Amino acid sequence: MVICYYVGLRFSCSVASGNEAKCESFPLYTAVFSVFNSFFLGNFGPAAAALIVLSTRGQHAERKVLIRESIAWRIPAKGYFLGILIPAAILGLALAALVTVSAVPFHWYGNAFGFWIDDMIFGSLLRAYGEEMGWRGFLLPRLQARMNGLQASLLIGLIWWTWHLPVRLNPGHFQWMVNLIYLAEILSLSVILTWLRNSTPGTLVPVIILHAAINSGLDTIRMPDETWYQLRWHLYLAGAALLMAGFILTIAGKKLGEAHAPENAGHISESSRA
Repeated sequence: MVICYYVGLRFSCSVASGNEAKCESFPLYTAVFSVFNSFFLGNFGPAAAALIVLSTRGQHAERKVLIRESIAWRIPAKGYFLGILIPAAILGLALAALVTVSAVPFHWYGNAFGFWIDDMIFGSLLRAYGEEMGWRGFLLPRLQARMNGLQASLLIGLIWWTWHLPVRLNPGHFQWMVNLIYLAEILSLSVILTWLRNSTPGTLVPVIILHAAINSGLDTIRMPDETWYQLRWHLYLAGAALLMAGFILTIAGKKLGEAHAPENAGHISESSRA
């Protein structure tokens, strides 16, 4: 977790517009990592943390499993279908609420579908890859060995939200409320991703696709920067994600499907208690 934050901090310092002063508080960090592309480096914090922990503990077989699962693209079509359909449903519900309930003036970024494809291929998939290796690849199986899927999802969701928080600490009226609503979004998405991970054992690709698809979808939809507009948009997003998570909980229960421990899970479980 410390590694995630330290690497992710460079990301937050680099991309948070108007917050350059935050970086000056970490001169050693800035000096060491200034030569890297910090945007991608930040998103690979969770993956770096997972691989470093497994390597330093001598769990080389488990490290190989994690890498293999993250590139296991030859999977049943169901994984790809769910990875695209679920984000489309969430964004569709949120936009429907936006149009029918509020008069928020949003627009699409250029050729929306073309931009979404480009953003997925050249950005979001790689960023989601770096995060999901840590969250659902490394952390989730270990938590599900100790608690049910819902509890593990909520704990990962809280960590995930906290990890994203530095880039969201922007000044503005009601900004704290936007971040609380964003927490509801993240917790709901964490439940959905846990269920998808459990439903497609042996691969991280479906959760990577879902994570990337929803991020690229959000990049395609342009909202005004005013906090009041952002507040309503995130409220609808959180509501749509919560509805989807509630539906999944209704059909799958609190276990969110059968947890599939990685290979050598017994060895990992024992060593992690030390």
